[in-house]
Amino acid sequence: MSKYLRPKESGLFDQAMRLEELQAMGDPLARLDEVINRSHFDVVFERIPKGSPMQYTLLAKVGY
Repeated sequence: MSKYLRPKESGLFDQAMRLEELQAMGDPLARLDEVINRSHFDVVFERIPKGSPMQYTLLAKVGY
C-alpha cells in the first residue's frame, strides 16, 4: 500500500466546473490579465537565451 494519497481522476466536466467556480469567485488571475500589460516583459525575455531553464521559469511566472 502506498503511503501517499493518489489524486482522484478528474471527470469529464470537472475542469469546466472548476473554471466556472473560479470565475464566480472573481478569479484574481483574470483580474491581473486585465491590469498587467505583458508586452513589458518581452524585453526581459529577449535577453534570456532560448531554451534555458530560466526562460521557462519566467514564462510560467508571468503566465505566457
